[in-house]
Amino acid sequence: MAYNESTPGYYTLWLDSSSYSFPYNSDNFALRLSGFYVPMVTDDYRFYLNGGNLVTLYLSQTGLPKDKVQIISSPYWWVYTQTSSDIHLEEDKEYYFEILLQRMFYYGSNSLKLQIYQTKSSFTQQQTREAQNEVQVIGTSYSFFSEVQDLCLNNWNTQTPIQEVQQIVVESPCVSLGDCTTVQFSLLYNNEATEPIAVGASSDEVAMALNALPSIQNDTVSVTKTDSTNGSIYTVTFNSDRGEFDVLQYDTAGNDTNIEISEITKGRPKFDTFTLMWNGVSSSPLSVSVTPDEVRNEIYDMAGTKCPKSINGYTEGGSVKFFQDFETDYYWPWYYSRVSDREAFCGHFSALSPGTLFDQNQPTSTGQQYGQISLNTHNMLCFAYKGFLSSSIGLSFSVVTNQQTNSYQNQFDVGIFQADEWQYTCIDMQQLLMASYSGTDYNVGQIRLSRLSPNQDYLIDTVYIGSDYTVTNMQDLKLRRSALAGRGIFLQDLSVTQKQGTQTSESCYEVTLIPMNCGYDFPLLGIGFAQWFQMLAINQNVVIIRFH
Repeated sequence: MAYNESTPGYYTLWLDSSSYSFPYNSDNFALRLSGFYVPMVTDDYRFYLNGGNLVTLYLSQTGLPKDKVQIISSPYWWVYTQTSSDIHLEEDKEYYFEILLQRMFYYGSNSLKLQIYQTKSSFTQQQTREAQNEVQVIGTSYSFFSEVQDLCLNNWNTQTPIQEVQQIVVESPCVSLGDCTTVQFSLLYNNEATEPIAVGASSDEVAMALNALPSIQNDTVSVTKTDSTNGSIYTVTFNSDRGEFDVLQYDTAGNDTNIEISEITKGRPKFDTFTLMWNGVSSSPLSVSVTPDEVRNEIYDMAGTKCPKSINGYTEGGSVKFFQDFETDYYWPWYYSRVSDREAFCGHFSALSPGTLFDQNQPTSTGQQYGQISLNTHNMLCFAYKGFLSSSIGLSFSVVTNQQTNSYQNQFDVGIFQADEWQYTCIDMQQLLMASYSGTDYNVGQIRLSRLSPNQDYLIDTVYIGSDYTVTNMQDLKLRRSALAGRGIFLQDLSVTQKQGTQTSESCYEVTLIPMNCGYDFPLLGIGFAQWFQMLAINQNVVIIRFH
C-alpha cells in the first residue's frame, strides 16, 4: 500500500496489544499494522492471524522493513484464521513484522488478532488450554524362557545297603560336679538345629530331638548311650537305605562342653530310591520308577516352607473349630487376599493384610456357617504373622451375666510386635475376655486385625482356633525352609515330563519351572546321598542339565 499522511482519511494509532477491535460501523478501509517482535526464548514459532477480511502478514528476519517476506496471506474475506509454517527465531533479537488488512464487508469480523505459538513451554494443559502436553509412547518387548532342567538316572541298579552310624562324645566339667541340668547343647543337620539337649540326656531324648528335624523326618535315627568318666557317648544309627549321611554338627552355645562327632560306619545306598536335593533342601525318597506327577509334587513341596504337624495340617471338627492355611482354593475371598509372591510361613500361600480373621457367617467346606465360637470349648487362637500388624486384635463377642446375654465389640492388646521375619503366637481368648468382662459363657462372632498404619501391609498364615495350644514354646518350632528362600524367586507353576535318555538304561525327567514376576536364577536340582557314585565300579551316575 502506498498510502501515507497525505492520503485523505489517513491516520496513525499506537497499540500496545496484538489484538484490536475496530468501531462497529467501520467499513471499506485499509490498515497497515507494523512493529517489532522480540522472542524471550530461542525456539520455533508459529504465527496465527485472524482478521475476517483480506489480510496478509510479513516478517523480516533481519529486523529491516525492506527484508520482509510474506508468511501469511488470506485471499478470501470469509477465511478467518490463517497459520504460518514454523519459523526459527532467536532470543532477544528484533524481528520486524507488518500486517496489511482490507475491510470490505460490514458483516465480516470487526477485529484483528495476531497470535504467536511457541513450541517449548513450561505451561501444561492444566494451566492453559493453549498448551499441549508432550506425549511419548515407549514400547518394550522381551523374550521369556521358562527354566528347563533335565534329570537323568543311568544304570540305576540296586545293591546291598549299609546303614550310616555316627558317634557323639559329649564331655563337660558339670558331670563331675553332679549337676548338668543347665548345661545344654544342640545337634545340627543340614543347617537345622535340634532343641537344646542337656548334657547327660538319655538316648531317647537325643533320638527324639534328632527325629524332630525336618531333614531327618523322611527317615529315623536310633540312639544308644554309654556313660564315660566325663560325660556320655551316643551311638546314632540312621535307619535308612539312602546311603551316607553328612556328619552331624553341634552348638554348645558357649557352655563349657567338649563335643566330638565322628563317622563310625559309612552308609551305602541300596539304589532302589533316589533323593532330590535343591539348594540344600531334600525331598522324600523317590522310587526309581517314580511317575512325573510324583516328581512334580516333590519339587513343588521343596519350593515351599514345610511346617511341623503341631501347627499345620489340622482338620476342622472336634477340638478344632477353624483352620486355614490358604493353600487350597477353599477360602473366602471377601475376607482374604491370597498371595504367593512372598515367602509364606507354611507352604506357598499366605493372606495379605486381612481385616477379618474369622467371621461367624463364613461358610465351612460343607457350605454351612461356622457360627459363633464357644470359648468354653475352643478358646485358643493361634496364627503366624509378619510385617506391620497392629498389636491389638478386635473381638465381637457376647457374655452371659446373671442369665442375661450382652453383646460387645472391643480391642484387646495382645502384645503383637512388628517384625520382618515370621512370628507365631497363641492367644487364650477366654482368659482375655474374663480379665475385663465377668460372666459364665463367652462366645466370639468375629475376630479382626488391622494395619499399624494405612500404607503398611502384613501377612497372616496358618490360622488355628481350637481347644489346645498348638505349641507351648515358640522356640520349639522346626521349620524346613524353602529351597528358594532368600533368592527372590517364587514358583508360579511347574511341569515334569518323562522321556527316554540317550541310553536304553537311562531314565530322564524334564522339569520346567515357571516363575512369578519374570523371576530367574533358579538353583540347579541335584541328587542327595550321591557320595557313592564315584566309588562304584559300575557306570552308575546321574546327569542334570540346565537348558534355559
